[in-house]
Amino acid sequence: MPTQGKPSHVIAIIGGAVSGSVAAEILADRGVEVIVFEQGDRPYGKIEDGLPRWHNKQRKMEYGKIDVRLDNPNIHFVPRTKLGKDIDFEDLAKGFVRAEVVSYADFQKHGSMKEAKTHGVYRLESKTYVVQDGDIMHILAST
Repeated sequence: MPTQGKPSHVIAIIGGAVSGSVAAEILADRGVEVIVFEQGDRPYGKIEDGLPRWHNKQRKMEYGKIDVRLDNPNIHFVPRTKLGKDIDFEDLAKGFVRAEVVSYADFQKHGSMKEAKTHGVYRLESKTYVVQDGDIMHILAST
């Protein structure tokens, strides 16, 4: 897969915390340009508000992991961006044909969309599909 020069694809990821940053890192390392949209100022999601304050050491460790994953020239982090307000879902859906979907756990287990498809955990979904937390999607669109 290409790792130098112009990226082969551009993928948008909504949410930059643990699963978003891991997916972005995997894709960027494979030569894909990734745009990570995050509603907050920082890409830490529930780690910021979900861990009790006595987990400060774990929180700082997770912050560091996410920061390292997103520190890649093929990853563009866009903070303070809300789906439906700053990014219109209709704009994302224009020309939508179908979505190739793999859960994050299956993607991590098999290492690629191709391998997920080989193992029968890859599926095609229509516009009416309700996206699940951690889904990795390749949106197919007409131009």
